[in-house]
Amino acid sequence: METNAVVAQHFFSWIIQQLQIVNITLDFDSTTLTSYGQQEGAKKGYNPKKKWRDSHHPLIAFISDLRFIANIWLFILILKGSKQFFVSCFF
Repeated sequence: METNAVVAQHFFSWIIQQLQIVNITLDFDSTTLTSYGQQEGAKKGYNPKKKWRDSHHPLIAFISDLRFIANIWLFILILKGSKQFFVSCFF
C-alpha cells in the first residue's frame, strides 16, 4: 500500500508540473453507496435512500480545474478517520 501512495504522489506531481498549474481548487465530497448481499466492510448506518441498509461511505477529493479525482478513501463511518483523509490530500 505504501508503494502505491508513493507512485501516486510522483504521478500527480508530474501531471501538475506538465500542465503548469499554479493554483488548484480542491473540492471534498462524500456519498453513500448501498451494499447488497454480504459485502466486506459494509455496516448499517445513515443511508438516505435505503433506511438503515448496509452501506459504504467514500470520501472523495476532486481537483475541480482538471475534473480529476485526487484522492478517495472508503470508510465504514463517514467521520471515522476523516481528519487523516484531509491531511493526506495536502501532503
